[in-house]
Amino acid sequence: MVLAEEIVAPEVILSDPNRILLPPHRVSAVAHVPGGAHPSPVQGYYGRDHAFYTEYHRATRERQGYVEWLEEWVLGVADREAYLRKLGQRFAALRPPARRLAAPVDYA
Repeated sequence: MVLAEEIVAPEVILSDPNRILLPPHRVSAVAHVPGGAHPSPVQGYYGRDHAFYTEYHRATRERQGYVEWLEEWVLGVADREAYLRKLGQRFAALRPPARRLAAPVDYA
């Protein structure tokens, strides 16, 4: 399964061979899940949440800390929307101030 920040028309994906990262036989489904890669970055959508990783590493050095972190950030949120609400402005601050598209490429 692939989690996608944005769903686009097949023509967009096929217009640039560099956009295809997984062979089709390895993809069973595609789900639209904005914010689904957090705390990792998605180029053009949001940056890496360095502070989140730091907090995770500090909290999970011992088993009890890991269990508490798991309860708060995984088991304690109902769904992805609840997770993003919990992050609040923290997630919004990871977004670039403006959309910057790459220059068009002519493969002909």
